[in-house]
Formats: sequence, structure tokens, C-alpha cells
Amino acid sequence: KRHSATIKAKTPCVVWYVSREDMPQVPAGLKSRKTKLGSSVVQKESSSTVQVWDCIREAAEGRRKMLEKLQARLRNMKTFRKFRSEVLSLICENLHIRTFLPDQTIFTAGDSADCVYIVLKGKAEATAPNGTTNP
Repeated sequence: KRHSATIKAKTPCVVWYVSREDMPQVPAGLKSRKTKLGSSVVQKESSSTVQVWDCIREAAEGRRKMLEKLQARLRNMKTFRKFRSEVLSLICENLHIRTFLPDQTIFTAGDSADCVYIVLKGKAEATAPNGTTNP
């Protein structure tokens, strides 16, 4: 498939996008699973090793919180309201974020339509090849 319009940023835009290649296949009949992160403690660790593991834990916690916020933002969007939590989680884990300046093209009509774009912040305008626009 190809994009049928060109999208340009009208104000500074923050855009989430996820490519078809990045998304894992969602298994049919996806069931809710709860996982619990186990923690293991190795005795006699050096203080630098402990610091590294603390840093890794903090980063993992920060990423988890960010993914929860992204999922909540998607759930508030009309398009994604009926998606199951597991599907939203898969989308959030594979999102990329990019910023576009005013008049910068996000994508062009005729480009391969292999990504889903979500304007998180800002305004963008669609222009069809026949010249009609849709803000």
C-alpha cells in the first residue's frame, strides 16, 4: 500500500510511529498473562557491580513507567479505546518518537505505507495529490 496524501507539520510536532517490520505478530486469542520480575541477589558483589545493577533497575523502572503513560495516552484516543491492553502494550513497546518542525514533511503521497503515525503534540495538515487539504 501507498500513502494517499502528503502530511506536513504546521506547528512543531511530536509524532509517534511504529513500523510494520518492528511490530511482532499478535497471536490470535491473546490471553492476559501476569509476569513478575524476580530479583536475584549474588553474595559478595563488588560495589561497582551493585551500582551497575541499581542503574539497570532504575532504567527498567523508568521505561516501565513511560510505557504505562504511553499506553494510557493511546487508550484515551478514540481509535485505540477498544484495543486490549496486551495489544496496546505491544504497540507501545515498539513505538519510535520523532519531532518535526513547521513545514517539514512527515510523509509524502506515494510513499510506502508501512508505518502508523500518531501526532502526539502539535498540528499537521494532509494534502491530497489533487490539492485538497485536511488539517
